[in-house]
Amino acid sequence: MSQGPHTYSGFHIRRQRDAHAKSDGYGRHRHLYLHDAIQRLANDLRQGDGTPGPSWLDYGCGKGGFIEQIRPLGLFARITGYDPAVDAFQARPDGPHDIVTCLHVLDVVEPRFLDAVLTDVAALTNKVVVFDVLTRPK
Repeated sequence: MSQGPHTYSGFHIRRQRDAHAKSDGYGRHRHLYLHDAIQRLANDLRQGDGTPGPSWLDYGCGKGGFIEQIRPLGLFARITGYDPAVDAFQARPDGPHDIVTCLHVLDVVEPRFLDAVLTDVAALTNKVVVFDVLTRPK
């Protein structure tokens, strides 16, 4: 497992782990509104020469709900989920991916770590990154 930049505090991870533990639905967002866009991106990045499809990283994937929705479509040769607050996905990805999604992460990241998270996402992206940030007031 590779070591990336420091992108969160211990307090933040504990708070996120508590949220995951308290609600089975927390971290299972399916992002239905993105399915067509992800499919178009994956198809656009295919080589067309019989090589496997592109790789995809869901950065801050929670419990992997979006991955569960997209995997059956067979769009990607390699799918990786990363979320340091979820045991199943806490291993840092090894190397960049063709497509990276970072959905509902920037709206919960601690402000002092925002630059580090953006730098980390950039380092893990080969071609395309898709951000989704909630901007409504709480």
